[in-house]
Amino acid sequence: MNLYVVSLLSAVALGFRADVQYQRVDAIDPAERRKMVESFGKFKAILATNQSRFLKDCAKASDYISDVLSCGNTVLCYSRLFTKDPLVLKKNLKIGKKNVEKALKNVKSCLSTPLDYMYLDYVTLGLWKRVQDLVRHTDLGNQSPGALSHGSLERKFLQARGGRNFLIDVAQASLDSLKAELLRKEDPEDLPRVFFAYLSWSTVGTWRSQNHLFAIVKRSNTNFHIMQGYIKSDVEPGYDLSDWLCSRNPFANINGFGAFSMHKFLDHLDTFIDNGHEGDTFDGDNHAAMFLVREKNFEGKEYVPAFAWFEVEQSDMNSDQDIALMVKSATSQAQAVPLEEQCQDLEKIHEGKLLPGETLKARPGALAALRSDRPEDWTLEQQTSSEVFARDMRQTDEEEE
Repeated sequence: MNLYVVSLLSAVALGFRADVQYQRVDAIDPAERRKMVESFGKFKAILATNQSRFLKDCAKASDYISDVLSCGNTVLCYSRLFTKDPLVLKKNLKIGKKNVEKALKNVKSCLSTPLDYMYLDYVTLGLWKRVQDLVRHTDLGNQSPGALSHGSLERKFLQARGGRNFLIDVAQASLDSLKAELLRKEDPEDLPRVFFAYLSWSTVGTWRSQNHLFAIVKRSNTNFHIMQGYIKSDVEPGYDLSDWLCSRNPFANINGFGAFSMHKFLDHLDTFIDNGHEGDTFDGDNHAAMFLVREKNFEGKEYVPAFAWFEVEQSDMNSDQDIALMVKSATSQAQAVPLEEQCQDLEKIHEGKLLPGETLKARPGALAALRSDRPEDWTLEQQTSSEVFARDMRQTDEEEE
């Protein structure tokens, strides 16, 4: 996602909740949210069968959606199934005061006794005071996470000794709060829940930056879905939601994946944040495992990460009727589509190329061996039968050469 999407994020509304993850709003019956998620589940199967472009369908249905391929437009269209409030994102896209407070405690924990203060060198004491002053003067908790990777705010923190570790701690605190919501056991009547996650990164020194936005649906305590698109760069292709649903990636399972896999996905996000420390670099393999893109322009370079997330509030659930009608029209007369009848045209899946992160031998769930939630089963040398499931013979660019 580029600066076009950054401006999009500041101008459009998605209907999210940020930094209030322990307050549940019960303005409408959760059953209505369940119907929305279930309807889109059927729509995904139709999308994977027809292999039509999700964003083109969205743009045809609603004047609010652009068909320009990007993660922001993909999430924007999906979010309008739940809300059309034009100000919700602007009001709630925040770094989060609780995350800032938690990161500040990590800095202060280095100064645990009065003796620490008495014999502290001026550099370390300056770290604590400088970071404190910046947090107070910039009102960091109420800032957009994009402000850390697309402006001078991040550089002010990096000029303070230890400021880089502080920003990493802020991102980790945000991710930890998302983990708590995704992994905690909940009553079935309180589910599903819909989250949107935002990560960004900027290289140290050159300040080149990028970001990505995606959706996570928690349908049950043991079933999760990730939905996303990706913008193309000058060195890597992007993809539409329909491509993602047809991908040979364990997190692209159209029927969802289990709690163990959710843990693994969150481990990848942990790695993304932890690699922001001095001396570490951007890990293309780790990024591709989640998003099918290595981000070659950043691979092997030092960077500073940012992370934030949002949850759709029940009180904001008021669908864009154009998008709701798009889903309803496609699913009202549709029959269940078997997995083996989906994604048949290989030339339409990432333009016939196998992308990084597509580690399975077939779409997840296609065979008994590939339904496992154990990582050791994800790359089995399993030959698929054309009678059971059409073999995916796509190759990477490197393999073709």
